[in-house]
Amino acid sequence: MRNNFQKITAIILAFLLVFSTFSFAIEKHFCGDYLVDVSYLGNASPCSDTPVDSCESKVQVKKKNCCKDEVLKVEGQQDIVKNSLEKLSSTNQVKDFVLSFTMSFLLFQETQDFAVEDLLYVPPNLIFDFQTHYETYLI
Repeated sequence: MRNNFQKITAIILAFLLVFSTFSFAIEKHFCGDYLVDVSYLGNASPCSDTPVDSCESKVQVKKKNCCKDEVLKVEGQQDIVKNSLEKLSSTNQVKDFVLSFTMSFLLFQETQDFAVEDLLYVPPNLIFDFQTHYETYLI
């Protein structure tokens, strides 16, 4: 159960790391006040079919374009750096090694079993081998 939990946690953290560094852009193209095209991967296409009463078809003294583009950029995290041992000074390397060695030594020490032995117990005499007689074997 614990092993499965660790695997699931590792997968979730890996996906979290990947998606936190993922960046994308959403482009929207408006003609007037109307949304014409939305693009998530490429460029939004401009107005291809202009109606007769649009602002491009009217003759105006000012040449004002009523089409506009909006770009929403979602930036991912860019400052994830893998630490290496070359960046550490020699005193920090020695200190980290000693700390990790002592912690691992303390964690993996054998514990003493305090088994209570009854010194007065005498096991019974075996007349014949019960396991082979009844053909019952522990696997």
